[in-house]
Amino acid sequence: MTLIELMTGLVITGLLLLIAAPAFTTFIQNNQIRTAAESILGGLQLARAEAIKGNTLALFSLTTSIDDGCAVSPAGPDWAVSSSDPTAACGSGAQVIRKQAADGTANAVVAATQNTVAASGQIVFNGFGRVTPVQSYDIDIDVTNPAGGNCGTGASDMRCLRVVVSPAGMIRLCDPSVAYSLTNSQGC
Repeated sequence: MTLIELMTGLVITGLLLLIAAPAFTTFIQNNQIRTAAESILGGLQLARAEAIKGNTLALFSLTTSIDDGCAVSPAGPDWAVSSSDPTAACGSGAQVIRKQAADGTANAVVAATQNTVAASGQIVFNGFGRVTPVQSYDIDIDVTNPAGGNCGTGASDMRCLRVVVSPAGMIRLCDPSVAYSLTNSQGC
């Protein structure tokens, strides 16, 4: 092998890596969004299950951190599930069932709630597994990465996700850029 052949191989490898880098970045951002959305989905399912199991109220809270002084925030990627006092999230008065921090790579991911019932970042489930107070609309939690660019269906766009909680307490994960239909249940 000559030096010219080696240099040609290195140039070709460099060009291929340069072409693949944006796709790899989008792949990593999509995985961060999916991880955060699945974590929030799991927390909501845990809160609902705890409310049904104990025939009591259980509170799911989006938080800025998981220490005792955590602040409830609709833009927090961390979450806590508590019972006994549905007005407290992590601190005094709350019987914390579980806290979950976003992993270090998902810190840029923001979960922003829509609809007024969850504007505070908290959702309460009753002993029947229903959202309380009773609402006439779904609660949507959009999981995005504002630093990563646009959500959409383009090749370089991120694939943002939404966690939907119905008034009956049913929880599902969907893609807001896809329309829901009988043939495509991944859409919102």
